[in-house]
Amino acid sequence: GFGIAVPHARIKEVRRISFAIGVSPQGIDFDAIDKKPAFLIIMVAAGEGQHMEYLRLLSRIMTLLKKENYKEKIIKAASADEIIDIFQEA
Repeated sequence: GFGIAVPHARIKEVRRISFAIGVSPQGIDFDAIDKKPAFLIIMVAAGEGQHMEYLRLLSRIMTLLKKENYKEKIIKAASADEIIDIFQEA
């Protein structure tokens, strides 16, 4: 919901938790509970034993994205480097 989707997987071969961000300015139907399209897709891959790290990462990302100005900045970013700068600024 809220224009954000977080598909994730726990895979035993993953040694270091990782995430990627996809941006769709027009939105993607992600069958969200609020029936609204997702503009940000945060894909997370974690190892089987990294549940706490996954929760911490997700919490930090969602805390940032709840601030509307950051979410909008990311959606309107012109490049991956600009998105990285936004996260580092936060």
